[in-house]
Amino acid sequence: KSSRSPSETNPAPKKKAKVSKRPEKKQQESKSRDSAEMKAKSAEARAALNKEIEKAAYVRGVKIEEVTKETAKAIHEELVDGQTLESLTNGRVKEMFLYDYLSSLHGSYLEGASLLQDEIPEDDDYDSSNENALFVWKGLRVFVLRKKKDKLCGMVVFHKAYLSSYPGPDETHHLVDPKMMTESKDIAQEVGHTGSDTWIDIPILCGCGYGDILMGIVMAESKVSNFIVNVTTGKNNSSMLKLLRRWS
Repeated sequence: KSSRSPSETNPAPKKKAKVSKRPEKKQQESKSRDSAEMKAKSAEARAALNKEIEKAAYVRGVKIEEVTKETAKAIHEELVDGQTLESLTNGRVKEMFLYDYLSSLHGSYLEGASLLQDEIPEDDDYDSSNENALFVWKGLRVFVLRKKKDKLCGMVVFHKAYLSSYPGPDETHHLVDPKMMTESKDIAQEVGHTGSDTWIDIPILCGCGYGDILMGIVMAESKVSNFIVNVTTGKNNSSMLKLLRRWS
């Protein structure tokens, strides 16, 4: 007769639990290492891109300036005469939209921005802490380029993408997600309605000959490689389409 001890017939459950958890722990450690490596590579890529941007700006003789709450009004004053904006955009950008973004940065209405029922909006409508503010975009940033004589020669506006910015061809599309296709993939759900973490909207990019510097700024500062651009005049704007293809 052969006999077995209790430990042979009923193996301790603790040992089984330890064995089953080891692979999970290793997977978690592996994921953490992969994530850290990706972040490091991403930081290196951004640093390299920033160097290229600085080099290109130096060669072209322009200064890069970020528009802030303190400087938005001064930038607006440079543009409000119409001539500077016209030379920047060739008349392809509606002044009101640009002034909405500058007003949002400034924190209050600037001349030429959108009105609400023919009335100047309250400051609350530009307050990022107000959930019901009408002129607030998450991640909104504006950069301008200046020539040596401090004349504005380029500008880019970007923020986290909102599906509501692309409502579709008719009124019903304001209530449902329109089809936003990239490489035959529907990206509507990725973009969403609350400010995407993976897609950047570039509503304004202007300044003849400075497109690559401006796109480089967006890619470096937003830390996002997916971007949406509503190209004015569509396929007829060949220079813009070529620029976007270079960066896509």
